[in-house]
Amino acid sequence: MCALAFLKKTMGVVWAFGMLSIFIDLTLIVLNMVNQYAENSLVNYDG
Repeated sequence: MCALAFLKKTMGVVWAFGMLSIFIDLTLIVLNMVNQYAENSLVNYDG
């Protein structure tokens, strides 16, 4: 019983870290897209 509770707690922590890493990945992707869009806009503006 104790081992099961420990396992559930560990899985909860692993799941939280997984969600956090996915959130960070998505944030970086969005920032990258915004950066690309800004660069393209500046290039088009200059051109």
